[in-house]
Amino acid sequence: MLCKNNYARFGDLVRFGGIVYKTKDDDGNKVKAKYGLNMKRAKEFFSGQREIPVQITLNQITNEIIDSHYVKVNDFPTLNNLITAEGLYDYDTLL
Repeated sequence: MLCKNNYARFGDLVRFGGIVYKTKDDDGNKVKAKYGLNMKRAKEFFSGQREIPVQITLNQITNEIIDSHYVKVNDFPTLNNLITAEGLYDYDTLL
């Protein structure tokens, strides 16, 4: 479902709001190319209770985030139209 560029950029989502995370093995080491979704944080975002960064400035040497711009789901009018009052994705609105 993802093209090569999208697949390569998917790992960057780990930096944006803690919804996507890298999985760890039994020893606590991060596993390469395996990700998870924090469903609690995703639900908080879609219900308008959590902000996520849409833009970050990264120090390329230290890998530290030095600036970011946060938004809520309401800042995405098209996405917001697909969310029910309960914060659930309403796929019927696309049909």
